[in-house]
Amino acid sequence: MKTLPTLLAMVLLAMGGSRPVHAQAATTDATATKTTTATKPVGLNFSLELSSAYAFRGLNVFGGGDQGAIRALLAPSITWTIFDTGLSLSWWSAYQVNGANRSMMVDVGLGHEQDFVLGYSRNFLKDRLTLSAAFIAYIYPFASRRATDADPPGAGTRCPVYLEPAVGLTYNGPVEVGLAVAYFAGVQRVLSDYRYLYLNPHVGKTFQVRSTVALSIALSYGYKLFNDRHAVVDNVHDIRFDFELPISSLKPLIITPGVHVGWTNLKGLPVGDEYLIYGGLKVSYDL
Repeated sequence: MKTLPTLLAMVLLAMGGSRPVHAQAATTDATATKTTTATKPVGLNFSLELSSAYAFRGLNVFGGGDQGAIRALLAPSITWTIFDTGLSLSWWSAYQVNGANRSMMVDVGLGHEQDFVLGYSRNFLKDRLTLSAAFIAYIYPFASRRATDADPPGAGTRCPVYLEPAVGLTYNGPVEVGLAVAYFAGVQRVLSDYRYLYLNPHVGKTFQVRSTVALSIALSYGYKLFNDRHAVVDNVHDIRFDFELPISSLKPLIITPGVHVGWTNLKGLPVGDEYLIYGGLKVSYDL
Protein backbone atom coordinates (compact mmCIF):
# COMPACT_ATOMS: atom_id res chain seq x y z
CA MET A 1 0.00 0.00 0.00
CA LYS A 2 1.63 3.13 -1.14
CA THR A 3 1.33 6.08 1.22
CA LEU A 4 -1.70 8.33 0.77
CA PRO A 5 0.15 11.57 -0.05
CA THR A 6 2.26 9.61 -2.53
CA LEU A 7 -0.81 8.36 -4.37
CA LEU A 8 -2.32 11.84 -4.33
CA ALA A 9 1.06 13.10 -5.50
CA MET A 10 0.84 10.77 -8.50
CA VAL A 11 -2.46 12.48 -9.33
CA LEU A 12 -0.98 15.94 -8.90
CA LEU A 13 2.15 15.02 -10.82
CA ALA A 14 0.04 13.76 -13.69
CA MET A 15 -1.75 17.10 -13.75
CA GLY A 16 1.54 18.98 -13.65
CA GLY A 17 0.46 21.03 -10.65
CA SER A 18 1.44 21.43 -7.02
CA ARG A 19 1.42 18.31 -4.91
CA PRO A 20 1.66 17.12 -1.30
CA VAL A 21 5.27 16.77 -0.29
CA HIS A 22 5.23 13.80 2.09
CA ALA A 23 5.72 10.28 0.90
CA GLN A 24 8.16 8.07 -0.91
CA ALA A 25 7.97 9.97 -4.20
CA ALA A 26 5.85 13.03 -3.54
CA THR A 27 8.66 15.44 -4.40
CA THR A 28 10.79 13.33 -6.70
CA ASP A 29 9.33 14.47 -10.00
CA ALA A 30 9.16 18.21 -9.41
CA THR A 31 9.86 19.04 -13.03
CA ALA A 32 8.95 15.77 -14.71
CA THR A 33 5.69 16.90 -16.32
CA LYS A 34 6.97 20.12 -17.85
CA THR A 35 8.03 19.96 -21.48
CA THR A 36 10.80 21.92 -23.14
CA THR A 37 9.62 21.36 -26.68
CA ALA A 38 6.58 22.38 -28.66
CA THR A 39 5.53 18.75 -28.98
CA LYS A 40 2.52 17.97 -26.84
CA PRO A 41 3.30 15.09 -24.45
CA VAL A 42 1.37 11.84 -24.62
CA GLY A 43 0.65 12.09 -20.90
CA LEU A 44 2.32 8.85 -19.81
CA ASN A 45 4.72 8.60 -16.89
CA PHE A 46 6.75 5.45 -16.21
CA SER A 47 8.71 5.01 -13.01
CA LEU A 48 10.71 2.35 -11.20
CA GLU A 49 11.67 2.63 -7.55
CA LEU A 50 14.12 0.54 -5.53
CA SER A 51 14.10 1.03 -1.77
CA SER A 52 15.79 -0.78 1.10
CA ALA A 53 12.42 -1.10 2.90
CA TYR A 54 8.71 -0.68 2.20
CA ALA A 55 7.16 1.72 4.70
CA PHE A 56 3.38 2.18 4.70
CA ARG A 57 2.14 4.73 7.22
CA GLY A 58 5.13 4.20 9.47
CA LEU A 59 5.17 0.40 9.33
CA ASN A 60 7.88 -1.74 7.72
CA VAL A 61 5.52 -3.89 5.63
CA PHE A 62 8.00 -6.65 4.75
CA GLY A 63 9.72 -6.52 8.14
CA GLY A 64 7.59 -9.19 9.81
CA GLY A 65 7.49 -7.20 13.05
CA ASP A 66 11.09 -5.94 12.81
CA GLN A 67 11.06 -2.24 11.94
CA GLY A 68 14.78 -2.25 11.19
CA ALA A 69 14.73 -5.23 8.78
CA ILE A 70 16.33 -4.63 5.38
CA ARG A 71 13.74 -6.16 3.03
CA ALA A 72 14.04 -4.27 -0.25
CA LEU A 73 11.12 -3.00 -2.31
CA LEU A 74 10.88 -2.91 -6.11
CA ALA A 75 7.98 -0.72 -7.22
CA PRO A 76 7.12 -0.06 -10.89
CA SER A 77 4.31 2.34 -11.77
CA ILE A 78 2.53 3.88 -14.75
CA THR A 79 0.40 7.04 -14.75
CA TRP A 80 -1.69 8.32 -17.64
CA THR A 81 -2.90 11.91 -17.67
CA ILE A 82 -6.23 11.92 -19.51
CA PHE A 83 -5.68 14.90 -21.78
CA ASP A 84 -6.86 18.18 -20.19
CA THR A 85 -9.68 16.74 -18.10
CA GLY A 86 -7.92 16.92 -14.76
CA LEU A 87 -8.26 13.12 -14.50
CA SER A 88 -5.54 10.50 -14.33
CA LEU A 89 -5.25 6.73 -14.09
CA SER A 90 -2.38 5.05 -12.26
CA TRP A 91 -1.06 1.58 -11.55
CA TRP A 92 1.52 0.97 -8.82
CA SER A 93 2.82 -2.34 -7.52
CA ALA A 94 5.16 -3.58 -4.80
CA TYR A 95 7.49 -6.59 -4.84
CA GLN A 96 9.80 -7.78 -2.09
CA VAL A 97 13.34 -8.27 -3.40
CA ASN A 98 15.07 -10.16 -0.59
CA GLY A 99 14.40 -11.95 2.69
CA ALA A 100 13.48 -15.51 3.63
CA ASN A 101 9.86 -14.42 4.23
CA ARG A 102 9.13 -13.35 0.64
CA SER A 103 6.71 -16.16 -0.22
CA MET A 104 5.04 -15.91 3.19
CA MET A 105 4.40 -12.19 2.71
CA VAL A 106 2.61 -13.01 -0.54
CA ASP A 107 0.56 -15.77 1.11
CA VAL A 108 -0.62 -13.59 4.01
CA GLY A 109 -1.71 -10.73 1.72
CA LEU A 110 1.20 -8.31 2.12
CA GLY A 111 3.28 -9.07 -0.98
CA HIS A 112 2.86 -8.62 -4.73
CA GLU A 113 0.56 -5.67 -4.07
CA GLN A 114 -1.32 -4.12 -7.01
CA ASP A 115 -2.74 -0.60 -6.64
CA PHE A 116 -5.08 1.17 -9.06
CA VAL A 117 -5.83 4.87 -8.73
CA LEU A 118 -8.40 7.13 -10.38
CA GLY A 119 -7.38 10.69 -9.63
CA TYR A 120 -8.51 14.26 -10.18
CA SER A 121 -6.70 17.54 -9.56
CA ARG A 122 -7.51 21.21 -9.99
CA ASN A 123 -5.52 24.36 -9.19
CA PHE A 124 -6.79 27.65 -7.76
CA LEU A 125 -5.36 31.03 -6.74
CA LYS A 126 -2.87 31.17 -9.59
CA ASP A 127 -1.77 27.58 -8.94
CA ARG A 128 -0.96 28.23 -5.28
CA LEU A 129 -3.85 26.12 -4.01
CA THR A 130 -4.41 22.59 -5.29
CA LEU A 131 -7.39 20.36 -4.63
CA SER A 132 -6.83 16.69 -5.37
CA ALA A 133 -9.02 13.63 -5.06
CA ALA A 134 -8.46 9.95 -5.65
CA PHE A 135 -10.20 6.61 -5.44
CA ILE A 136 -7.67 3.87 -4.68
CA ALA A 137 -7.96 0.09 -4.83
CA TYR A 138 -5.28 -1.96 -3.04
CA ILE A 139 -5.41 -5.57 -4.27
CA TYR A 140 -3.43 -8.67 -3.26
CA PRO A 141 -4.40 -11.24 -5.92
CA PHE A 142 -1.85 -13.90 -4.89
CA ALA A 143 -2.75 -14.23 -1.20
CA SER A 144 -3.69 -17.60 0.25
CA ARG A 145 -6.79 -18.15 2.38
CA ARG A 146 -4.96 -20.91 4.25
CA ALA A 147 -2.25 -18.64 5.69
CA THR A 148 -4.26 -17.60 8.78
CA ASP A 149 -1.82 -19.38 11.15
CA ALA A 150 1.26 -17.68 9.70
CA ASP A 151 3.29 -15.02 11.53
CA PRO A 152 2.16 -12.40 10.68
CA PRO A 153 -1.32 -13.93 10.32
CA GLY A 154 -2.91 -14.05 6.89
CA ALA A 155 -5.86 -11.98 5.79
CA GLY A 156 -8.18 -15.01 5.81
CA THR A 157 -9.29 -14.49 2.23
CA ARG A 158 -7.82 -15.48 -1.11
CA CYS A 159 -7.70 -11.98 -2.63
CA PRO A 160 -7.74 -9.20 -0.01
CA VAL A 161 -9.06 -5.90 -1.35
CA TYR A 162 -8.95 -2.51 0.35
CA LEU A 163 -10.67 0.59 -1.03
CA GLU A 164 -9.80 4.17 -0.17
CA PRO A 165 -11.47 7.41 -1.30
CA ALA A 166 -9.19 10.34 -0.52
CA VAL A 167 -9.06 14.12 -0.83
CA GLY A 168 -6.15 16.50 -0.38
CA LEU A 169 -5.65 20.24 -0.18
CA THR A 170 -2.20 21.77 -0.67
CA TYR A 171 -1.05 25.38 -0.44
CA ASN A 172 2.18 26.34 -2.19
CA GLY A 173 3.61 29.39 -0.41
CA PRO A 174 7.03 29.99 1.16
CA VAL A 175 6.64 26.37 2.27
CA GLU A 176 4.22 23.76 1.00
CA VAL A 177 1.56 22.77 3.53
CA GLY A 178 -1.29 20.35 3.05
CA LEU A 179 -3.82 18.00 4.54
CA ALA A 180 -4.89 14.65 3.13
CA VAL A 181 -7.98 12.84 4.43
CA ALA A 182 -9.01 9.32 3.47
CA TYR A 183 -11.22 6.45 4.52
CA PHE A 184 -9.42 3.10 4.27
CA ALA A 185 -11.68 0.03 4.24
CA GLY A 186 -11.10 -3.68 3.92
CA VAL A 187 -13.78 -4.99 1.58
CA GLN A 188 -14.17 -8.57 2.81
CA ARG A 189 -15.80 -9.21 6.19
CA VAL A 190 -12.61 -10.75 7.60
CA LEU A 191 -10.87 -7.41 6.94
CA SER A 192 -13.43 -5.33 8.84
CA ASP A 193 -10.95 -4.50 11.63
CA TYR A 194 -8.93 -2.57 9.05
CA ARG A 195 -11.42 0.22 8.44
CA TYR A 196 -10.43 3.68 9.54
CA LEU A 197 -10.42 7.39 8.82
CA TYR A 198 -6.90 8.62 8.09
CA LEU A 199 -5.78 12.22 8.74
CA ASN A 200 -2.44 13.24 7.29
CA PRO A 201 -1.13 16.83 7.57
CA HIS A 202 2.21 17.47 5.91
CA VAL A 203 4.70 20.26 5.28
CA GLY A 204 7.70 20.56 2.99
CA LYS A 205 10.06 22.77 1.06
CA THR A 206 11.91 22.35 -2.23
CA PHE A 207 15.16 24.22 -2.83
CA GLN A 208 16.64 24.62 -6.31
CA VAL A 209 20.31 23.72 -5.86
CA ARG A 210 21.17 23.98 -9.56
CA SER A 211 19.11 24.29 -12.73
CA THR A 212 18.83 20.49 -12.92
CA VAL A 213 19.12 19.57 -9.23
CA ALA A 214 16.62 20.20 -6.43
CA LEU A 215 16.57 19.40 -2.73
CA SER A 216 13.20 18.40 -1.29
CA ILE A 217 12.51 18.04 2.44
CA ALA A 218 9.16 16.91 3.82
CA LEU A 219 7.62 16.02 7.17
CA SER A 220 4.24 14.45 7.83
CA TYR A 221 2.12 13.03 10.63
CA GLY A 222 -0.63 10.43 10.27
CA TYR A 223 -3.47 9.43 12.59
CA LYS A 224 -5.88 6.52 12.15
CA LEU A 225 -9.35 6.66 13.68
CA PHE A 226 -10.46 3.02 13.54
CA ASN A 227 -14.12 2.03 13.39
CA ASP A 228 -13.40 -0.30 16.30
CA ARG A 229 -10.76 1.46 18.39
CA HIS A 230 -10.24 -1.61 20.58
CA ALA A 231 -9.55 -4.03 17.71
CA VAL A 232 -6.27 -2.42 16.61
CA VAL A 233 -3.93 -0.56 18.98
CA ASP A 234 -0.70 -0.66 16.95
CA ASN A 235 0.21 1.66 14.07
CA VAL A 236 -2.34 4.31 15.06
CA HIS A 237 0.15 7.19 14.85
CA ASP A 238 2.93 7.62 12.31
CA ILE A 239 5.57 10.19 11.47
CA ARG A 240 7.63 10.41 8.32
CA PHE A 241 10.61 12.49 7.17
CA ASP A 242 11.74 12.57 3.52
CA PHE A 243 15.01 13.94 2.15
CA GLU A 244 15.17 13.70 -1.66
CA LEU A 245 17.37 15.02 -4.47
CA PRO A 246 15.59 15.05 -7.86
CA ILE A 247 18.10 15.26 -10.72
CA SER A 248 16.76 16.23 -14.16
CA SER A 249 19.99 16.66 -16.16
CA LEU A 250 18.92 13.75 -18.41
CA LYS A 251 15.41 15.12 -18.91
CA PRO A 252 12.82 13.69 -19.59
CA LEU A 253 14.52 11.10 -17.36
CA ILE A 254 14.37 12.10 -13.68
CA ILE A 255 16.66 10.32 -11.20
CA THR A 256 15.82 10.77 -7.51
CA PRO A 257 17.89 9.35 -4.65
CA GLY A 258 16.41 9.75 -1.19
CA VAL A 259 16.71 8.99 2.51
CA HIS A 260 13.62 8.45 4.67
CA VAL A 261 12.84 8.08 8.36
CA GLY A 262 9.60 6.57 9.63
CA TRP A 263 8.03 5.87 13.02
CA THR A 264 4.84 4.29 14.33
CA ASN A 265 3.59 3.19 17.74
CA LEU A 266 3.98 -0.56 18.36
CA LYS A 267 2.82 -2.06 21.64
CA GLY A 268 5.52 -3.82 23.63
CA LEU A 269 8.44 -2.25 21.77
CA PRO A 270 10.70 0.51 23.12
CA VAL A 271 10.63 3.76 21.18
CA GLY A 272 14.03 3.02 19.67
CA ASP A 273 12.67 -0.11 17.99
CA GLU A 274 9.66 1.69 16.48
CA TYR A 275 11.76 3.65 13.98
CA LEU A 276 13.04 2.71 10.55
CA ILE A 277 15.57 4.44 8.33
CA TYR A 278 15.89 3.47 4.70
CA GLY A 279 17.18 4.72 1.37
CA GLY A 280 15.79 4.60 -2.12
CA LEU A 281 16.33 5.43 -5.76
CA LYS A 282 13.59 6.29 -8.23
CA VAL A 283 13.87 6.65 -12.00
CA SER A 284 11.00 8.34 -13.83
CA TYR A 285 10.38 8.95 -17.53
CA ASP A 286 7.70 11.06 -19.24
CA LEU A 287 6.22 10.68 -22.70
